[in-house]
Amino acid sequence: IRYTAIVYEFYEYPETPFDIVLLLHNNFKDSTLVHEVFHITCAILRNVGVVFSNESEEAYAYLNEYLYKAIKNLILKNKIEKQEVE
Repeated sequence: IRYTAIVYEFYEYPETPFDIVLLLHNNFKDSTLVHEVFHITCAILRNVGVVFSNESEEAYAYLNEYLYKAIKNLILKNKIEKQEVE
């Protein structure tokens, strides 16, 4: 396996709302998730015109933290549900 995670951005037209897809392999590391979530954070804020700078650093940090927690909770929830089915 070359990558354990990857982020794709899909745009119908330039400068329009877009979709982001995060693909994770079963054996991804938590540090990989942090890395990929930062790519998602950058894509979202770039799409709304927020350029990374000293002034916008907190916006990036808060969004990154929120997304990481939300995605991590979904992963944990899916693992629990999968175990219950087996």
